[in-house]
Amino acid sequence: MLLEPRDLSVKTAVRLGDSGLGESVRVDARLETCARERQIYLKPTASRYSRSRTLLRSPAGEPVLSQDVYRVDPPWGLGLFGDIDRMVQACPEWRTTAARSLTGRAVSGELVDRWETALDGFAGDQSVLLRHVVGEPADLAGDGPAGPAASVDVTLVIRVGDLVTVIAPGPGTIADRIDGTGPGMSYPDLEALGRRAAARLCPVANSAC
Repeated sequence: MLLEPRDLSVKTAVRLGDSGLGESVRVDARLETCARERQIYLKPTASRYSRSRTLLRSPAGEPVLSQDVYRVDPPWGLGLFGDIDRMVQACPEWRTTAARSLTGRAVSGELVDRWETALDGFAGDQSVLLRHVVGEPADLAGDGPAGPAASVDVTLVIRVGDLVTVIAPGPGTIADRIDGTGPGMSYPDLEALGRRAAARLCPVANSAC
């Protein structure tokens, strides 16, 4: 049901797993916070049970990929994908302010998050690939940047029958950077990964495909 190290082009050394009962399907906690702040009503998609796996480069290394698989009741996550679309439409850009450290002192910085649907319909019965760009936090006092440079991460959400999987490649494992460079999985690689994930769900989904 879950992806294996052989399914990835990036080498992994350790697998961590967990399971749960009656949990809500979680896609992107920060995107959900933005949507609720903008008065978007979200009805949680509850699961009967779930399994999760995190693949690490080494015992003390960074995560290569995290995956959650949820078994949901009919209408089988239909509302989930509608909510994802509504959240992205409501939050193409979100600005927040927080205290950050700059040369040993605390400054007030503005962080800019941006979300977009990079791909959809590439695997299973329903699928979407969310692209999340975190902009460089500006120092509101005007003394320069107050934190790290911009970063990009992606999340794949795929439904096969009554199974929904949420896949989050770890930092440094995708090739998509602000300047368009960097090692890791490209968008074609991510599409192929989504199709492999869907194929693993097929035999145990209701109905099997």
